[in-house]
Amino acid sequence: LRVATYHCEISLQKWLSLVADLCSQEELQSFREEMITQLEADGASDGTEQYLHFEDRLLLLIAQLPTDWGCCRRAKRLQLSKIPMPWPMRLALDGFWAPLVPLTPQQAAEALAQLDRHAQRVRRSDAARAEELVGEERFKLHLLYPWAAQLVRHPVILEAVRQALGTPNVLVWFSEVNAKGPRSPCHAAPHQDGIFASLAPNDAVITVWLALTEALAEMGGLYFQRGSHLSGALPHHVDPEPENLIGFRVDHGDGVDHVDHDTDAVPVELKAGEASLHSFRTLHWSGPNLTALRR
Repeated sequence: LRVATYHCEISLQKWLSLVADLCSQEELQSFREEMITQLEADGASDGTEQYLHFEDRLLLLIAQLPTDWGCCRRAKRLQLSKIPMPWPMRLALDGFWAPLVPLTPQQAAEALAQLDRHAQRVRRSDAARAEELVGEERFKLHLLYPWAAQLVRHPVILEAVRQALGTPNVLVWFSEVNAKGPRSPCHAAPHQDGIFASLAPNDAVITVWLALTEALAEMGGLYFQRGSHLSGALPHHVDPEPENLIGFRVDHGDGVDHVDHDTDAVPVELKAGEASLHSFRTLHWSGPNLTALRR
């Protein structure tokens, strides 16, 4: 039996709507007044929406076989490991999941060609490619181009996000291009996406990482730290290293000093057109592109 918990935030209004059917109107009003009084005492009443904070968010019950089963123990464990688990549960348990397959390889190639045309336009060079995009040239392309808007609204992606978040109501908050050219030294240091976004609650945010080319480990593909989302927000610091595409990294001393060699670190390799999903609190990173191919 293992109980995994992490900090959770929920708006006061949403919490009241959840408990409305469990108590009388008088009890509900009394509870609301008590919560507002507490928030004001904590200095949290500034006219904006108020949030409650909880410690327990996710309960995981994991069955393990006794250690005295003798020679049949390993065989029994192998059998149990083959039991399929619904992918939203795997995402909740590990903090990431792959592969989702929204595009064919041909569709991915067409999207990459459109992305290269964007690079040629903003870099004012017919030879420019996506990996040369810098700064704001990489961000929110779904607000500029119909082809990018179609990608973020792809029905396969939207349905996966709805299942992951458990709600039909989803919002595209951001889109971003992370490209690495052949032999590129650029990398992304270990980080949590939620550290740079002022979103609350950030445990209700999912990142979809869509590959327009192959994204193997040696090409600078993604690594995830299994279960790291259950630790809540980790401290980060600014990283001035120019090759770090993120600009910051998680602090050492939080169980990630040698994260590349951690047994819970999982490489997620994708084919062109495939995607991965991960929680906004899942620790992840990518290395340099060691190949002669684009990523």
